[in-house]
Amino acid sequence: MEPRSSCDLAIVGGGFAATVALLRLAARPVPGLRVVVVAGSERPGPGMAYAALGDLFLLNVRAGRMSADPDRPDDFQSWAGCADPDAFLPRRFYGDYLATRFSGACGQVRSAGVELSVLPGLATGLEVTPTGAVITVEGAALTAASVLLCTGPELKHAAAAVPGRWVDRPWPVALEQDRALAGAGVVIGTGLTAADACLTLLDRPEVSRITAISADGLWPQPHAACTGPVVPPSHALRSPLTLLRHLRGAPDWRAAVDGVRSVAPATWQGWSAVDQRRAGRLLAGIWNRHRHRLAPEVLARLEAAEAAGRLLRRRLLVSAVHARPDGVRIETGAGCLPADFGVDARGFRLEDGRGAGLAAGLVQAGAARLSPLGIGLAGDASGLVTPRGLAPVRAVGACRLGDLLETTGVPEVRAQTVVALDAALEGLSPTGKQEAGSRRQHLAG
Repeated sequence: MEPRSSCDLAIVGGGFAATVALLRLAARPVPGLRVVVVAGSERPGPGMAYAALGDLFLLNVRAGRMSADPDRPDDFQSWAGCADPDAFLPRRFYGDYLATRFSGACGQVRSAGVELSVLPGLATGLEVTPTGAVITVEGAALTAASVLLCTGPELKHAAAAVPGRWVDRPWPVALEQDRALAGAGVVIGTGLTAADACLTLLDRPEVSRITAISADGLWPQPHAACTGPVVPPSHALRSPLTLLRHLRGAPDWRAAVDGVRSVAPATWQGWSAVDQRRAGRLLAGIWNRHRHRLAPEVLARLEAAEAAGRLLRRRLLVSAVHARPDGVRIETGAGCLPADFGVDARGFRLEDGRGAGLAAGLVQAGAARLSPLGIGLAGDASGLVTPRGLAPVRAVGACRLGDLLETTGVPEVRAQTVVALDAALEGLSPTGKQEAGSRRQHLAG
């Protein structure tokens, strides 16, 4: 391994959350602070989620709610020159916006006296000790006093990728890179990611048909005009069952779901671990279909493909996947489903800590705990996932899945990142460093 370099704060990731963190740091810079962003990309900002090519892919959130700047709610809408805050703009626009804001924030941070470096390499390891965290970046070691984990989803793969046959990373940019996919395919999942995967594949003439399968076989609900968020009464938040009854009985379910989002963090963390697990069983399906909504234009394209016979949906539970050079065989409760190729678009989960990602590595090393649902990292209100006695690692976004009711939407990730960065900066202040040093001295004694 190459000689180590060091910094006060390492921001691991180069997508939306990392961009928000830099914009927040630009608003409250700490001159002399040494910050390294491990971006994992030569073009940081868009990340995998917003690196889609062309105008085929639309955002699933209205333009007026997509700002990356915590202090300017209409920043994206203004940047895009969009007069309608309810418009669903091409995802490519958003990727360009994030790249622009990432670059601009870097300049602002440096001008304010912060020593900022951006590494395009990918972080492949994270070891946490009482005195710091050691991040492996393409064979080199970076030591950080504090870490902000903005890596996005870590996928649990049903099978290893087989070029031309099995794709284990379902984003459009990954599908674009595997040009050998052809014939009849299966996409596992019917959520937002699966919808994008289906549209990507159906845009190719060499793909004859796609079968999308999931436990419920349903697409997410579409966006539509609603009355605005309606915050639920306190009695509706007492338990997962009372919340489910509230959502089912609401005259405008969109307004009800949006209202729950505004109080979701406090509600979720106020429930016991037993109630959180119960919520995973009772609420997961209705929440995923109604909170994670499709742009109406996207749903129309999917329905048109179904009407033309090129896209099928089936309600099936997957038990195993066998990917071979000659195709894939997907075992389900209704038998075996063969296909020329397959795509795993079921989303992300740490699955009891198994996997090779940074978050899974923390769990395996005993440096972090799983959430009660066993699908993400457990953390405190500031996103801190490491226990007292170890260097602080804070996580935001998808790797907190199951620790919060909602942790993947732009408004939620933006808010999480602001809180996590502020807490990291506070911990790196002279007072915070002194307290941390006292804790380490106590442990050493």
